[in-house]
Amino acid sequence: MKNLHFLWVFLISLLPLTLAQSEALRSLPHYVLALATFNKIDTNRDNIIDRIESLAYYESLKQDPSDKEIKRDYFIKLVTKGYGFTSTVANSVYDEFDEDDNGVVNEEDNKLMYRAFDTDGNELVTIDEFIIADNDMLIAAGVPVLFGK
Repeated sequence: MKNLHFLWVFLISLLPLTLAQSEALRSLPHYVLALATFNKIDTNRDNIIDRIESLAYYESLKQDPSDKEIKRDYFIKLVTKGYGFTSTVANSVYDEFDEDDNGVVNEEDNKLMYRAFDTDGNELVTIDEFIIADNDMLIAAGVPVLFGK
């Protein structure tokens, strides 16, 4: 019984830290957009993106399943329609997805981005890791804050 009491005290002591972290995430300029994107990728709703979900999302951005890469013009069309970005901003986002700077977004870029978003290196991208990394990527791409915080 004493151990159970200690566990409850420990868990309750973590609550302010969790709430503070959540508030910090919610204050990021692209929080809403990053959260919406995370929710599209996290198909099993466990608040973690695994490699299978990441690859499935990458595949969904291809114009044709047999394509070896995400075509720039198709990506721009998806992003301008889906998020309301200008084509200039959508081009910048595509360039941010091109992790190896070779001019195309392919499966290697998806793997590199997954590793970059997985900041603790445990092979899983948590919702917190994703929101922070996606927010940083959107800022680097020059995406204006289109959605409320």
